[in-house]
Amino acid sequence: LLSQASNSMAEKLEEYHNSKLSELLMEKKRIDTLINNMQDPVIGLDENNIVLFANNVALHITGLEREQIVGKAVQDVAIHNDLVRLLVKDLILPISERQERKAAPIKIYAGSKESYFDKETMKISIVPTGERETRDIGHVILLRNITLFKELDTAKTNFIATVSHELKTPIAAIKLSIQLLTNQSAGTLNDEQLQLLESIEEDSNRLLKITGELLNMTQVETGNIQLNIKKNKPEEIVRYATDAVGALAEKKRIGLYTDIEAALPEVNADADKTA
Repeated sequence: LLSQASNSMAEKLEEYHNSKLSELLMEKKRIDTLINNMQDPVIGLDENNIVLFANNVALHITGLEREQIVGKAVQDVAIHNDLVRLLVKDLILPISERQERKAAPIKIYAGSKESYFDKETMKISIVPTGERETRDIGHVILLRNITLFKELDTAKTNFIATVSHELKTPIAAIKLSIQLLTNQSAGTLNDEQLQLLESIEEDSNRLLKITGELLNMTQVETGNIQLNIKKNKPEEIVRYATDAVGALAEKKRIGLYTDIEAALPEVNADADKTA
């Protein structure tokens, strides 16, 4: 043990001896410049949760000056700053209370603009010179700006909702025309023409179902979905689902078969959305 300790001390002394203060300062400046030029907010903490650095973007979104956060215990800063408290909440909690699941994007209002960020907390570990055991020396909190992706996703959802809503009007007009033709108010139709109208009506009903499903999807994504819960027979829900894809399956020569037990109890559900 004494020999091992002596070797460790000798290696450290050699490392310190080969280091020059000017080189260390230059490396520190290089790292500081690199961190400050990053477009994403970055905050570094040591093993005691003392803030080692916060780049310019991090200072901007937190509304803090460098001297208000760097060198301070992060829990003390968190007392007076809601955003910092949100970012380090998991770090200052006991390990047993920390949440491992992926958190939802963080919404931050800074610079007269609403922005969204994904947070990633990375543990920093090293093996000290002359030692074998890994030692935790702190954490780095990185926020990735996903505002553009969030805006594109919202635009896509709004586009689908608008198109789906607009499609319902011409499809309804087609259904009305089919009804008028089927009633033969515009003239007598032969059997072949009536069969064609029946096929067109089935296709228009299918289009209405598809547009309805698209609208339901946009409601799910925006969190505004409205459910119509009532008693339903499970076999009817299954039949609705298989009918919706029956024509496509038949076109691809795929057989659809259902095996449903008799006398199943009714279930509380929104039949359309469940199907």
